[in-house]
Formats: sequence, C-alpha cells, structure tokens
Amino acid sequence: SAMPYYSLAVQAYQNGVELNSGSVYDTGIPEADNTMKSVQNGTTIEVAFPFELADKSQVSIEVRPMVIIGDMEIGEYTFDLE
Repeated sequence: SAMPYYSLAVQAYQNGVELNSGSVYDTGIPEADNTMKSVQNGTTIEVAFPFELADKSQVSIEVRPMVIIGDMEIGEYTFDLE
C-alpha cells in the first residue's frame, strides 16, 4: 500500500514561481483528505493537493514520484483560471 501524500511530489507554479502548498488536514474537501489515506496496490482514489494562488494567471502543475530515479515525471498540466 502507499499514501499519496508521502508518495507524490506535487508542485504548482504561477508566472514561473513555485506556489506555497496549503494544508491537507481537515479541509472539508474529500479529495484533499484522501491524500492521507493508505491505498492498496491496484486501487485508485481521487486526491487533491491545495495551493495558495498568487493571482489569476495560468497555473502549471507538475507531479513526480517522491523518490525520483532520473527525471521521471508522472504528469504535467497547465490551465487558465476563470
């Protein structure tokens, strides 16, 4: 089993600057609370990692395994805020 909070390195950026991460404890957001749950192999759950936004510019998210071998990236996504 693995716990997303300790298994994934999630970083968010605006204007090329890393954003401060928010708390995943008692957020009232089930997906954020899920980051602290252990998940057995072969099972998936939805998770959310909160960040403090600097402004309304584009946000880029990078997800990597916590233990990095080389430059392994799980995913990257850039989106506009409404």
